[in-house]
Amino acid sequence: MNENAGKASLLIVEDSRIQAKILSSKLLEAGYSVRVAENGRIGLEMIREQRPTLVISDIEMPEM
Repeated sequence: MNENAGKASLLIVEDSRIQAKILSSKLLEAGYSVRVAENGRIGLEMIREQRPTLVISDIEMPEM
């Protein structure tokens, strides 16, 4: 496990539930704190609530 992984919080913004689940599982296994948003609107709300270290986003996003 990456020693800095536990310090980083990641937000995945992905409308494909399968892709979001695969990516979040891999990142959780690596020790990262992960949240998932199912569309861009929710992703922006989540960023405002708690700013992540990094956002990983699909480029084609519903509701944006």
